[in-house]
Amino acid sequence: MKVTNLVLMLSLSMILISCMGDKKSLIGQSFGDTSFINASFKGDPTPYEAIPDNLCSKLPKSLIQKYFPESNKILYDDGKTFKGKNCRCLVYLGEGEFEYVPARLSVREDAFEDPEAWIEQWELLKLTSKSSEYIPDLGKAAIWKESKKELTIKMDKYDIYITTPYSNLFQEGVQKEKDHKAMAIEIAKQSGLL
Repeated sequence: MKVTNLVLMLSLSMILISCMGDKKSLIGQSFGDTSFINASFKGDPTPYEAIPDNLCSKLPKSLIQKYFPESNKILYDDGKTFKGKNCRCLVYLGEGEFEYVPARLSVREDAFEDPEAWIEQWELLKLTSKSSEYIPDLGKAAIWKESKKELTIKMDKYDIYITTPYSNLFQEGVQKEKDHKAMAIEIAKQSGLL
């Protein structure tokens, strides 16, 4: 009976772990790595309160067209349909009404009361994601999540999120051939938020 329960539990664990997609186990992982923190970070260049709600001016159409020259059109949502400081744009890769891939730039205020609490969270983000990697010299710290095509940059009082144009639902090969990480880094550097 005990052997049957053990086999059942192990099988269930393996199924759950394999169904998690980009996630990896924390078992056997080492904690305490803080090498991802940018020692030369000098603080937020712009106070959170001074960042506009509409960030579309910080997500330039020319930069998106550089990476997606085959796009038919690029439409911006000026932030009126979203709460907070952000911009969403739709990059159309076909003629149809729904043949687009979305991109987003958003800034969220830091929710941590303890100024060092974010370090453990960021270490866990890296340790639990197979496709993530730290990006040096962007803000206080930066992490790229390949599976989500998202760059997150930690500043002192806020975090910057950049999601490049991509959708798993839109099966157009052209979007997969792009260097999404380079695009996100270039958007970050041109945004004026670093």
